[in-house]
Amino acid sequence: MVNLGRLNRFLRFQSKCRRRAVFRLIPISRLKDRLNPLESYDASQFKYRFHMEKDTVIFVMRLLEEPLKNFRTKRGIQLPPILKLLCVLRYYCTGSFQLVIADLIGVSQSEISVLVKKVSLALATLTSKFIKFPTNLSAPKVIDEFYSIAQFPGNKDLPET
Repeated sequence: MVNLGRLNRFLRFQSKCRRRAVFRLIPISRLKDRLNPLESYDASQFKYRFHMEKDTVIFVMRLLEEPLKNFRTKRGIQLPPILKLLCVLRYYCTGSFQLVIADLIGVSQSEISVLVKKVSLALATLTSKFIKFPTNLSAPKVIDEFYSIAQFPGNKDLPET
């Protein structure tokens, strides 16, 4: 006599093996070979696309490496920190839609939206290192220097416009 319990287990096992075989045929989309723009474009092509020199991008990347490296997305696709920065720079300099930038590198529009927010916040943390406002004592000197360079308005001798 045939044991029905054993037969059911065998049929379930056989069905599970078939499903696994089908899943092996589906390519994994998370493992993408991504283009590195720093290596693939020469200096003029790079500047045309990102509106910055390669050295400048590398300098900014060194400053932002830790915040961008620690930032993980909710989806399975991980971008290297340099690509995160370059995507956002391309978005800034072209004024394009997020969907267009996403299509260029093969991620979703929502991913670009999150990247823009995170990279912008990381860049904003650097403002105190690079943007210095004059104190009350040095303000007149700065106003005079601006005026001597290009007749920049705001000279203390001229009426404010």
